[in-house]
Amino acid sequence: MSEVYRVVISGQTLDGSPLASLRPLVGQVFSLNEAQLDKMLSGRPVVVRKDMSENTARQLLNSLTRVGLDARMEPMPAAAAAVPPPSRPEAP
Repeated sequence: MSEVYRVVISGQTLDGSPLASLRPLVGQVFSLNEAQLDKMLSGRPVVVRKDMSENTARQLLNSLTRVGLDARMEPMPAAAAAVPPPSRPEAP
C-alpha cells in the first residue's frame, strides 16, 4: 500500500513578514473566501489537505511555498489510514 501524506502550514511566512501581507495573494492563488483565509492564515499550524499521494502533496507544498507560506509535507499517521470495518458474522 502506498504511503499517504498531508500538507501542513506552520502559521508563519518564509521571510518572517506578517501573514496579512500574503492574504490577497493566497486568496487569489487558491480561490479562498474570507472565512477560509481566516482559518488558513490564523498564525497556528493548519492541515491544508490530507490523504494525498506523495506527488500531489509535493505539488501543493510547492504552491504554498511559492506564495511565501512556510509549509511541510508529512506522512499520515498509521492510525489515520482508512481501515475497513470488521466484517459481521453471518446470520444462522
